[in-house]
Amino acid sequence: MSDRSGLFGFSVLMLIGAVAVAVLIAVSGHVGFDEVFLLAVCGVTAFAFGVYVVYLLRQAAARSITSTQAPPRTAAAAVNAAEHRPAA
Repeated sequence: MSDRSGLFGFSVLMLIGAVAVAVLIAVSGHVGFDEVFLLAVCGVTAFAFGVYVVYLLRQAAARSITSTQAPPRTAAAAVNAAEHRPAA
């Protein structure tokens, strides 16, 4: 497993865990200072890891788009191709 896939998996796990704890707090109905603080921490954690997951997905999509395109030709390769072109 590469570093990026490990970080992606950990980020998704943290995102799901933070949202699950926030939902559990909201459903339980206990609204004390500790629960509100924990809810805020879960919200910030979910936001931070969510932004990182979106960043990783966009970076992977951009990398797959650029890898499918043909590599740019250099000026020397263009001149070489023009010299070896058969006459019409």
